[in-house]
Amino acid sequence: YPAIVVTHKGIKHYEGKVPDNKREAKMMDMELVDVTLGEVFGDEKTLIFIQTLNGKEYKIDYSKVGTPLFVKIHQDSTF
Repeated sequence: YPAIVVTHKGIKHYEGKVPDNKREAKMMDMELVDVTLGEVFGDEKTLIFIQTLNGKEYKIDYSKVGTPLFVKIHQDSTF
């Protein structure tokens, strides 16, 4: 599955080198979360909802990788 990067402005496909571990991610000012690990969700997910600090909720659908529906705004709240 392709990696994504979540920022305060939104979500996008990550094109850079994925850090090998959490320590390496910290050195790159990132937090590494492997959603395929059982310790995060209990089992592997293909559909994930992420809310960013700007109030938008994104839907990441790994069953639609390579299409415009892979990362899509699910809700856009204004505050």
